[in-house]
Amino acid sequence: MPKISILSPAYNHSQYIGEAISSVLSQTMQDFEYIISDDASTDDTLAQINKFSDPRMIVIANDQNVGTSVNSTRCFSRANGEYISWLTTDDVYETNAIEVMSSYLDAHPDVAGVFAGARMIDEAGTFTNEEWTTAGVGMDRYQLLNSIFLCKHVFCSPAAMIRRNALEQVNYLSPNIRQANDMDLWIRLLFKCDLVVLPDAIFRFRRRADKKNLSAPSEDSIARFTFEMSEILELFSEYVKTFDTLAKIFPEVRDRNWPADDRFVPFYLAHLALEFQHPSHLLYGLRLLYRVFSSAELAQALKEKLDFGYPEYFALTGAIKVFYDYEVRAERDELKITFEEQSETLDRISKHNTVLANRLEELKQTCHRYTSEIQLLQTTVSERDQQMREMSAVINDLMARCRELEQTCHNYTTSSSWRLTAPMRQLKQSVLEIYRR
Repeated sequence: MPKISILSPAYNHSQYIGEAISSVLSQTMQDFEYIISDDASTDDTLAQINKFSDPRMIVIANDQNVGTSVNSTRCFSRANGEYISWLTTDDVYETNAIEVMSSYLDAHPDVAGVFAGARMIDEAGTFTNEEWTTAGVGMDRYQLLNSIFLCKHVFCSPAAMIRRNALEQVNYLSPNIRQANDMDLWIRLLFKCDLVVLPDAIFRFRRRADKKNLSAPSEDSIARFTFEMSEILELFSEYVKTFDTLAKIFPEVRDRNWPADDRFVPFYLAHLALEFQHPSHLLYGLRLLYRVFSSAELAQALKEKLDFGYPEYFALTGAIKVFYDYEVRAERDELKITFEEQSETLDRISKHNTVLANRLEELKQTCHRYTSEIQLLQTTVSERDQQMREMSAVINDLMARCRELEQTCHNYTTSSSWRLTAPMRQLKQSVLEIYRR
């Protein structure tokens, strides 16, 4: 029998599952079986799984989608290992992950399970600057229960290893819980045994874009979590029966001068839940009070000991707006009017922007035309400049020639032969004049 069973319920992770499987098969601790169940993926996740051939792998292919909890339970039903670990198929183990967690359980037989830390990676597998909180390191099980009650989820659920017999003792996962199925399981375990959070970051948690992680906040996931959490909190009512247990989880109750009366524990739990103000806690707290005040005897005892009777109970149930809040409705109506006004303003701005965009386009076309004309004029000016340079060169040549001729004339007029022949030129001129007459 393998010592460890690694469970991977998979759905539409074809892009990442190969890296996940490789990180399992390359572990430094090799005494394991790896059970993967494809939940009728609509991509080629199953084809990517089947690319691997390893005798330790057990592959399950669901004919139809059954959801995360049921799919994980199918993996668990095939598990033979003493320890159970999980790997979500868009995440990655560090090579020593299984060794670190199993070694701790080997050395601490009184501990039912361990959780490790994680570093965050993006879609491409690149490390970001984020790490999973280490707030749970060093907490005992009562402190861990307190953190879960207050929605401080200090467990990195994918980086966990739990003894199989402990999981069997609490009947593993609840099939009717999806968003908070891990919190439900950890609470049930913590009320029966010890869980430990290790500081080692032996896991790579992938934060996917566009809120594609199942745990990513969205309208659907928040609504589902709120409802599921209101039901999960009932586990505290189921297991916290004494004032001593209540005080271990919520030490502050000893400072409130509340009578250490086990009968009042549900009343105290209700107040702790209502003080937290989360919608799921408000609903849970009111349900608790409803059950408390269904007993006239207990109601009378509360009135005598804490001065809280039916009038106070009814006042409280009227003051806490779980399902309907008139102030919120008024604010919503006001916001609706404001939204409509803003929408009209935005519509006008949009139309004005359209006019401006058209005008801008016209100006762009005009600028383009002017630019073309300027380029043409620049070309013409350039050609004229060239012509002027050429004409200037010709003029310079002519001027140089004139200067040469002037110099030649000057040389002739100043020569001795020119002076000696002057009388003859004058006689010729006189003869020409007589001839013209």
